[in-house]
Amino acid sequence: MTITTDRAAASLRPNRWHIRQLLMGALAVGLPFLALTLGIYWVGGSVLGLTAPQLQTLAFVTLVFGCQVTVYLVREPRRAWTSRPGGWLVVATATVVVGVVVLAGAGWLMAALDPRLLVGVLAVVVLWAVLVVDSVKVSLFPRLGLHTL
Repeated sequence: MTITTDRAAASLRPNRWHIRQLLMGALAVGLPFLALTLGIYWVGGSVLGLTAPQLQTLAFVTLVFGCQVTVYLVREPRRAWTSRPGGWLVVATATVVVGVVVLAGAGWLMAALDPRLLVGVLAVVVLWAVLVVDSVKVSLFPRLGLHTL
């Protein structure tokens, strides 16, 4: 519901749902995040030596952070930081991120992870989103006819 209070620009004309273009846009955003998630999972298991329950927590945290960042990426047709998000959207995102970090850091309802690892994963997800996924979106979405103003 908080996305309805956002400040992103609305379309000047009614949007048409072209499923093929929407699917291509979703793949353009989703596949880089899938690659990142698999990479983080691999690092957690192979490099950091996390246990299976800890890897489950790591995958969950990565997916939550990725979903939160995706909202900011697709809300704006230009670069994600072009317009300031609405206050309620920021509050909702902060609540989710802090809640997940607290739950995963304390080991409530899941295996515990070091809070430094959680902050590192958040930083990697945000950097990946800004440097890689946003660039893909900005170059591909206009060619697909998505986010036309």
